[in-house]
Amino acid sequence: KANGKVRAYGVSIGPKIGWRDEGLKALRTRRMDAFMLIHNLLEQDPGRDFIEAARPANTGLMVRVPHSSGLLEGTYTKDTTFDESDHRSFRTRDWLMEGLAKLEKLEFLTDGMTIGQ
Repeated sequence: KANGKVRAYGVSIGPKIGWRDEGLKALRTRRMDAFMLIHNLLEQDPGRDFIEAARPANTGLMVRVPHSSGLLEGTYTKDTTFDESDHRSFRTRDWLMEGLAKLEKLEFLTDGMTIGQ
């Protein structure tokens, strides 16, 4: 940055690799411009912790997976499975069932739309 070769840089983390602790450490010890996190209506943790940790350094946030890997599109059922080649295949059955249960509780918000709309 000091030499003008880089305008901004950031960190993007993903689930399943100790990402909460890794993300919090990065936010507290690195001087980054942006931090990319998973955050949506159904998956708000550890995102909430990241948002709070980013505030003191005025670190910008970029959200990914806004539709909760497709759950908020209204196309999954309890019978949905993901092929090995699908990037969602790392998701557990519990993730799907818990997500569908959360969506069921939110049905009152929709009227001919998906919850994501």
